[in-house]
Amino acid sequence: MSEVLYHYCTTSTFFSIIQNSSIWLAPVSESNDSREGRYIAQIFSEMCDDIEMIAETRDILKVLVATFQSSTEGFSFCLSENGDLLSQWRAYANDGAGFSIGFVKDLLDHEYDDLPFGKKFFELRQVKYGRKPLEEVLQPVLMELQAKSVELGLFAKLKRGFNVEKAIRAFESRSTFGHVFDGCTPDAHLKMQALMLILNKLHFLIYDFKTDAFFEEREHRALRFRQRSARAEVEYTTIREKLTPYVQAKLRGNACDCISEVLIGPKNKSNLDWVVAFLASNGFPNVLVKMSTSSGYR
Repeated sequence: MSEVLYHYCTTSTFFSIIQNSSIWLAPVSESNDSREGRYIAQIFSEMCDDIEMIAETRDILKVLVATFQSSTEGFSFCLSENGDLLSQWRAYANDGAGFSIGFVKDLLDHEYDDLPFGKKFFELRQVKYGRKPLEEVLQPVLMELQAKSVELGLFAKLKRGFNVEKAIRAFESRSTFGHVFDGCTPDAHLKMQALMLILNKLHFLIYDFKTDAFFEEREHRALRFRQRSARAEVEYTTIREKLTPYVQAKLRGNACDCISEVLIGPKNKSNLDWVVAFLASNGFPNVLVKMSTSSGYR
């Protein structure tokens, strides 16, 4: 049987997804976890301190990894393996008054000819939790960086007056390499590129890891990376007086089959029969609709 992944949302968001036959990928940086995209930098920095390396190179590496999150935005549509979880209802579905939409994993990630959906539009990633899986990814990269640093020697360092924290803040305010680093050799820029080539293995993994505190969510993400600049596919809306970008993925043709079930939240007063009718009238006639079994929720 195909695995189903669930997206918890408010009633208005459910209405929009079904009526417009589309899902919105929202900026991961605006999620409820303040460490989104930064957890990998934290553990990288701690592990970096445990290996033998030129101190100036170690500082450069810490700055570069810490600024991945501010240089590239991840647009994500978040899903959970559990479709009827109290903590999810509370956090993401208007305190249980919303909906949980079940998407067939294989169909969500499927390529639909020339339609901009599935693998041609985003990557479906499973979030990993805790330090151990992250260390397993970081360890070989750190060993490669250690070997490369021996080969390169001292070629650059932070400018006078900068420590790692100040350099990270400068990058996040859009300062360039020239404002943060001083070259120590004529080919410093080439040696920096050699380090960046290794670090790029981590750049697009920054949203794949979270702390154990979020383990219960059992999260998967439809994820698309974009630079923070004007692009045709990036649209905008306002949420609570804040300008928010998003990327829209249309559910067209056979892609509509990826929605297999809908759960009505434990505090949602919608009539089940009318939810079924609403789905059918918008091109989703074969969706199983049921009530949440989360009992005793007030």
